[in-house]
Amino acid sequence: MQNQILEGHIYKIITKLSVPVVIGHMLMFFYNIADTIFISYIDRSSETLMSGLGLVFPLFFLYIALGSGIFNGISSLVARSIGARDEKTLSRVADSGLLLSLIAAAATIIIAFLFSTPILNILAGSQISQEALGHAKDYFLYFSPGLSLMLIQMTLTGILQGEGKPQYMGISMTISTVLNIILDPVFIFVLGLGVKGAALASSISISISLLIIIMVFIRQKSGLAIHWNILKAKLSIIVEILRIGIPHTISMIILSFSFMALNRLVGSISEIAMSSYVIYGRINELIMLPAYGIGNAAMTLVGQNYGNKNYTRVYDIVKSCIKAGAAASFLFALIIIISAPLLFPLFSEVPEIVSFAIMQARIFGIGSIGISASIVIGSAFQGAGRAMPGFVLTFTKSILVLVPLSYFVVQVMGYGFQEFVYAGASVHIIFAFISISWIVLFAKNLAHQKTDTGLFDKHN
Repeated sequence: MQNQILEGHIYKIITKLSVPVVIGHMLMFFYNIADTIFISYIDRSSETLMSGLGLVFPLFFLYIALGSGIFNGISSLVARSIGARDEKTLSRVADSGLLLSLIAAAATIIIAFLFSTPILNILAGSQISQEALGHAKDYFLYFSPGLSLMLIQMTLTGILQGEGKPQYMGISMTISTVLNIILDPVFIFVLGLGVKGAALASSISISISLLIIIMVFIRQKSGLAIHWNILKAKLSIIVEILRIGIPHTISMIILSFSFMALNRLVGSISEIAMSSYVIYGRINELIMLPAYGIGNAAMTLVGQNYGNKNYTRVYDIVKSCIKAGAAASFLFALIIIISAPLLFPLFSEVPEIVSFAIMQARIFGIGSIGISASIVIGSAFQGAGRAMPGFVLTFTKSILVLVPLSYFVVQVMGYGFQEFVYAGASVHIIFAFISISWIVLFAKNLAHQKTDTGLFDKHN
């Protein structure tokens, strides 16, 4: 696999590295759809169920931010170390990552159980009912144990991704998703647990997925040794993981806070708007699926070739990943736009909610391609050990432009939900072009560089 990464046909290796991840995420996508449908059948006429779930999404995104920060930090370090044949770093990276993830898992579970009520109250807009808040709290408390375990799982899958072995991650995601779909109706309807049952099913499935990944290492399918002893963690390796991971985590947290702000804004428009916003958000994940896979491929390809000082190939990889990501995301967006009138009635029988969801698909679908481009480009930068460009782009887009513009459109200009959607789509398209220009310029300049700046280069 390493020879293919360093010398093979770029599009073929992008496909080989990304397909298992895309399949895993696609199955998770269909699970999210099934999960949403199962929950909607608790009460088909309810407007509060989807609104409650919408309040939890930014918190879920915070967990993803923490996990993906560690994932990307480890994946980038492993890939660059393999390319540079740095056995000393490779022998200690796993235990160092485990220490970080265990600390993060313990902290998040404590915060979730102590502060869930005030946090959810802050997230709720003025039009969100107490019933919706109750659904949100039930779902979050039963889901948080699984989310904490997910942080540990992402450490181990980050190692596999850096090695160029994403198939094990795909297998664990597949088994977890199938199990989740089986457990959902059992816990929700048979045991009568409602939204608590949906969250509990997710936590159990994540636990099984973690066990599968642990078995991969126990059976020595990875080339990296894990001593399962956090005392073997090495400070310099932890610092390097954090150097890449912290800017990414902060970027994701910025996105989470922007989601919170936008959720609150939509919640102040109406509960109908909020419900449709949540429903479309679940479907919109389909457009991101190719980006997740190609982004992971870019991380591994760029990282190993950068570590091997093959800078001209890094430039070719960047261009190829951007083209592949744009083409695949456009195709998925087109599918959603065409199928929207048939798709969204599956989630609600309230005509206004369905109408708003279809409107978002038609306007925001193409704008979401810009988000996909940002995912691929951020991963490519991180593969080369550059964490700051992704942070700068995310902060500028989300905090300085998207959130202020959305509030200006709704609260100052007095426009409604449709104009809010137009504003968001426009911002994502504009920043896609900015991101592409930056990464291409970086990779082109790198291709003319003749000497390596070092595995632990601090110049971002």
